[in-house]
Amino acid sequence: MKNTEPIKAEGLGETPANSLLVTLLDSFLGIVFLIDAKTGETIYSSMHPAEWLGYAQKKNIDKQSFVEADFLHPDDLEEYRARAEIIRNLPAGQRYEVNERYKHAAGGYRWFSTAYIVYETNADGSPKTLMRLSYDISEREYQRREMEKLALIAQKTTNAIIITNSNLKITWINDGYTHLTGYTLAEVKGKRASDLLAEHESNTEAVKRINECVATGTSFVEELGGYTKTGEEYWMRINADPIPSPDGKVDSFIAIGQNITELKKNSEELIKSNNRLKHYAFFTSHQLRSPVADILSILDVVDYEHPENPDNRRLLNDLKTVSVKLDGVIHDLNKIVAADRVRYADENRKNHPLESIMLVDDDRVFNNITTMILRKLNPQLTILSYTHAANALETLKAAKTPDAVFLDINMPDMNGWEFLNRLEELGINVPVYMLTSSIDPEDIQKAKAYGHVKGYFTKPLTKSVLTKYFAF
Repeated sequence: MKNTEPIKAEGLGETPANSLLVTLLDSFLGIVFLIDAKTGETIYSSMHPAEWLGYAQKKNIDKQSFVEADFLHPDDLEEYRARAEIIRNLPAGQRYEVNERYKHAAGGYRWFSTAYIVYETNADGSPKTLMRLSYDISEREYQRREMEKLALIAQKTTNAIIITNSNLKITWINDGYTHLTGYTLAEVKGKRASDLLAEHESNTEAVKRINECVATGTSFVEELGGYTKTGEEYWMRINADPIPSPDGKVDSFIAIGQNITELKKNSEELIKSNNRLKHYAFFTSHQLRSPVADILSILDVVDYEHPENPDNRRLLNDLKTVSVKLDGVIHDLNKIVAADRVRYADENRKNHPLESIMLVDDDRVFNNITTMILRKLNPQLTILSYTHAANALETLKAAKTPDAVFLDINMPDMNGWEFLNRLEELGINVPVYMLTSSIDPEDIQKAKAYGHVKGYFTKPLTKSVLTKYFAF
């Protein structure tokens, strides 16, 4: 662009039409240029570029030495240089448009939208004069880019996002919703969100509350159940807000759904465990304490110095009665405790009878009892019992690999996790079954992370459990 002082009206000639044109162009909110199509020189400009970029008041910027290309964003220079040939051959009735960035005196770059059109043609129809219209679109471009960012965030967030019209008919969902439910936009678009929610039996009251909020155009928060495309149950915590139109009326709703399925399951399990603990506390403080107190009382009055005392026989009968009662209480108590036991094992284990087993537990009594149970199942079974994990490890290093290792977690010299790590370091591949008192979910998940851990059992290891999961 040839440098020019602003508003060179004389370049147009003093005619009523040109005077009217100048008046109209001066009222344009952007910047207007009339350009000689052949030479590229500016005939008229409503404002000098140095001014619309904020440099007119800068002492170090001379408007006469202002070169527009020097202030373009580097990424826009190539298109700027190629445009001269394009606009010189621009057909009448067509326009050339471009968005580009210019460095502003205030710092940063401002976005401008520029359009070129043929204003006058020569006798042969070629462009004589071009009109360039430029206006600042920085705010609009900023908002557009922010909206693109928000749209990307909405699309990629793991939370489910649903947008509906004022009647709760779905107009848009994000990938998070599809990931949670399995349904795509094509499958749910136009369906009422409340109808989809009504499929879950627990949502009846929540759907009524939601419909009331929709009718009044108010926000709502609900925990809702649902079913995926494959029929699996899920739970979402929905936070929904109305979106008003320019006239203030609610024309849509946006809802963000957080997947709380695991939280819900854990909460239900916590309630069940709490109820079992209450039941357990009742048994230990009432049902169990009573027969134990009776036994202690009987033992206190037994005549140990005179065994032939007739009262002793009656006391022994009473002791037997109380013991039977205590046995029943313990049996009931065992049912309560058993509800918290964790058991899982490789299903293929039943296809391969056990011929040798290694027990690794610092509790010698437990090892002896477990050995007795195993002997009853298979008298020929080879059983290696260790109260020190380090000794068990030495045996395994000597290539004496059993069919299965039953491993405790909490041991003094080397705990179960250290034992498993050493197996991995040494490359010893042996099926391990955790046998512990721990029902901590973190321990269970930690055990599953080890490739050679094939099962997890909580003590005691009973005959019924062994025959359920193993062949002998």
